Amino acid sequence: MTFAIELTGLHKIFGHGKKAIHAVNDLSLTIEAGQVYGFLGPNGAGKSTTIRMILGLSACTDGNIKLFGTPLSEAKDLLRQRVGALVEGANLYPHLTGRQNLEVMAKTSGVFDRQRIAEVIDIVDMKKQADYKAKNYSTGMKQRIGIAAALINNPDLVILDEPTNGLDPRGIQEIRLLIRQLADIHQKTILLSSHLLHEIEQVCDRVAIINNGRMIQEGTINDLLEGTSYLIVDAAPIEKAIAILQPHFALISEDSHLKIITSPDTAPQIVRMLTQANIDVYQVVTKKPSLEDYFLAATEKTL
Repeated sequence: MTFAIELTGLHKIFGHGKKAIHAVNDLSLTIEAGQVYGFLGPNGAGKSTTIRMILGLSACTDGNIKLFGTPLSEAKDLLRQRVGALVEGANLYPHLTGRQNLEVMAKTSGVFDRQRIAEVIDIVDMKKQADYKAKNYSTGMKQRIGIAAALINNPDLVILDEPTNGLDPRGIQEIRLLIRQLADIHQKTILLSSHLLHEIEQVCDRVAIINNGRMIQEGTINDLLEGTSYLIVDAAPIEKAIAILQPHFALISEDSHLKIITSPDTAPQIVRMLTQANIDVYQVVTKKPSLEDYFLAATEKTL
């Protein structure tokens, strides 16, 4: 299989000697064509550094990068033709309209085509505002024009670095829907770097979590969260319930309820154990942790 992105043993070291910073440390991953791939990590984890290396904006210290099976060192034309990116926000000329900004970017990149510019304006739903000056745009409008700029060359791979920064909840939702449309309707591969875990959880097919430049976990969201469900049990008296259950289950007492680390299938057994001991059971709820819960637990282990 030819992957849209293939990273093998990637390293990036800034500085030398005792002051050297290992920003990316032995990072390997593959992204299949057509996926929306989430790239997660706390600030300083190495996400932006990795993206800059993929785009050829920064050289790796060691390791290999391939785009669509081609080594990055041989991929200058491929980068121009098949890759689009929005990195560090949309930088627009405020005195030009959105359309004029796109025309300037297209001419600078050597891919000027009025029809394509009209198409990308339509894709990002900016037809009504395309001829307004950029200085009058909201942050969300600027981001949409930035994404349109990344699509001008009709790339197969689109790299988006924090595309929802500074957006309100409605703007975040609109960008999320746009990203899914790019993959599902326009058949793009998306590498999405973001710290908004709730949005990543809703839009991505697979995710990679990195910290301190290293890969921590990688997989589909369902795979990562599988087997981490737990039960919330409201019962009284709580002390007696703890005494009954603690020999059999890992549990945590939280205020007036118990958090029991176990499969949802054990709920009937737990209820029977408690009722047979004359403990009142008010509620048993199955909980599945969010990607945010998983991310915080995973990154905390590597601090």
